[in-house]
Formats: sequence, C-alpha cells, structure tokens
Amino acid sequence: MKFVGEPGTGEPLDLLGAKTSMGEPFEGWLVNKSRKVVGRVSEFKPDFAHFEPPSDLPMGPPVEAEFRPKRRFTNALDRRFLYQGEWSTVDGFLRVASARSEDQRVSIASDAARVDLHFHSHQWSGLGRLSVKDGPSIEVDLISDEGASRRLVRIDNPVAGRAMSILVVPLGTRNTRSNDCQLIVEGMMEHLVEKQLPTYAKAGA
Repeated sequence: MKFVGEPGTGEPLDLLGAKTSMGEPFEGWLVNKSRKVVGRVSEFKPDFAHFEPPSDLPMGPPVEAEFRPKRRFTNALDRRFLYQGEWSTVDGFLRVASARSEDQRVSIASDAARVDLHFHSHQWSGLGRLSVKDGPSIEVDLISDEGASRRLVRIDNPVAGRAMSILVVPLGTRNTRSNDCQLIVEGMMEHLVEKQLPTYAKAGA
C-alpha cells in the first residue's frame, strides 16, 4: 500500500502492518525504500515526529480495523439538555445544580449506541442518580479528592438504534469528604452507529 511521500525527499512510502477502515489507511508503519521506519499512521493521520519504531517490522497484507463509531459532543447548554428546577450557568459552558429542589433534574434523548455523560468533578461535588427509561438506575459519587477533573459516566443503549431517554437527578446529598453537594454537567459524547471516515486537506488549508 503506497502512502504519502517521505519528508525532505518526497519519495513514496510503503505502509506496513496496515489496518484499514472501509478501504482507507487507518494505522500502520511508514517505511522508505530502504525499509527504514520514518513515521506511522494512527487514526488516518500520518505522524513523522511522535512515534517509537517497532522492534520487529510487521508484514502481511492490510487487515480491516475494528469498528470505530463516529462520535459527537454536545455541550450542556445545548437545547437537547432539558432542565427542570433551579440550575445556574458557570463559565459559559457548565450547568450547575447546588441547592436541592424537588423538581431538579435534566433529561436527554439519544439514539446513539453509547453515551458518555461528562460531569465536572471537584471537592464540592455531591451525589447524583442516572437512569434510562424502562431501565435500571445508578447512583454516582462525583467528588474528586485531587482537584477539578472530568468524570465520564458511560451509558449503553439497551436497544440498538432506538431513542433512549436519560434522566439525571441531583440528590442533594454528599460524601462525607465533600464540601458540598453540587452536580455540574459539562455535556455528553455520543458514539454513533455509522463509521468515522477520514477527511483530507492540503497542508495549510
């Protein structure tokens, strides 16, 4: 499989140990005509600077890479997040529940195969309950003892291709190590069914 030219010479390179996705080079080692590794391809992108050459150069024909779904991120301020009760906006992209009220909740609908909910976690974070309609619920403790960080909670769609309704409820309670009971939503990452295809552009375009 011929690939891009070698930096400095423009000589064509071979891609060894290649994996493809729908016929496009997905990953592998870039070698010149002397069989020296000069770069690698990872997730469709060539890299000539940050790679560690393998001890044994893989051979053989290209193989199809594992299915890798397309992903889509949606910010917590998007209209797809349906908030009830008292929520505030912080830093222009976070939605925060800090004072517990009976109707405080947020719901999101998605037909993705998988959804990763992104929460902002710190020493003032409390407990929340996550559930999918007609499915089980889980309780999450969002406190972080090591400063501010992002907490991902994975939710798999119980029925592929069907819209699922996700409900997040701040419980207004906290771990004894926490200073408060905040629940802070950053957004969600949806793992869609269709495959991610590469896009190409000229350098500097």
